Amino acid sequence: MPVTKISTVLGIMALAAVVPSIGGCSASPAPSDDYLQPDVSSRVLQDVQALNYPFESDPSYSVRVANLQTHLINQCVQNQGIVPPVVDDIPFESTAVTPSESRLWLLPSADYGVAAALSDPAVIASLAAAGDGPGSDAEAPPPDPKAYDLAVYGPPDSRISVDIPGVASVTVPVAGCFGEATKSMYGVEDAADYERTYYAIPNVRDVMQALEADSDVRRTVAAWSTCMKAAGYQVTTPSDLYEMMNSWVDGVVNGTQAVSDVRTQETALAQADTACRTSSGFGTTVSQAFLELADQKIAGSEGVIQKYRAMIEHAQSVIAAD
Repeated sequence: MPVTKISTVLGIMALAAVVPSIGGCSASPAPSDDYLQPDVSSRVLQDVQALNYPFESDPSYSVRVANLQTHLINQCVQNQGIVPPVVDDIPFESTAVTPSESRLWLLPSADYGVAAALSDPAVIASLAAAGDGPGSDAEAPPPDPKAYDLAVYGPPDSRISVDIPGVASVTVPVAGCFGEATKSMYGVEDAADYERTYYAIPNVRDVMQALEADSDVRRTVAAWSTCMKAAGYQVTTPSDLYEMMNSWVDGVVNGTQAVSDVRTQETALAQADTACRTSSGFGTTVSQAFLELADQKIAGSEGVIQKYRAMIEHAQSVIAAD
């Protein structure tokens, strides 16, 4: 998608009636380290990257393509004699330093890459700039908002609706300078072609939603959580690890924590995470469930995936030349 500036209390008899049917599910999950096998972890990484292309392999892409889009739109608006607002480039945010949610769930490692990213002074400077917030110029509206919006998006009836299977439909702009920017960025003759392709590709969000609802995954993540709490980490799901990581980032950016301290804490957390994934069975269970769901999605969408990749590769070449 183009980036825009987008108990129940059971009675005793009822409980007795259901206990026999769920007795097998109450057993403790079996420990397993199969998820650490190179063939399994490489397949998981391959599917994560395929479902979240190119963001998993290039965390800076979303920022760079958003800045490119703004430049293209404003240049197009200026060519029509309309003055655009003054907008600063988007700096890196903490999401470029911390791993994606899918990686927290699926790809444990010796560390999460946080300390490594924070070791770069340029990253710290960018995070500090993001923390300062946009300046007054960046928030100023264009001198003629109505003319600017018409130039950017075209007339209201020029937008298209795209159906999202199992969800709803979305209305997206494909005309005006927004549409021209889309065509330039992705190398398409019709901006609607990119939009329809984007909404047709399988994505990691849908797979993760199904994954987190899986009964075996839920059972083992609960066991993982119990293990992590015993190790001193008050987390319910892997997503909760973000809170600690964000505190590390804030501490380094604010000068209250050293990168070496982050590295020590990160290593300790990763070790506890891996140990608990193994003892709870969560690591293997979630990997197996993910591969089954992801492989099904990818196998049924090879054509549209390749088409989308070609569009992204064109955008990457435009970014490199900008």
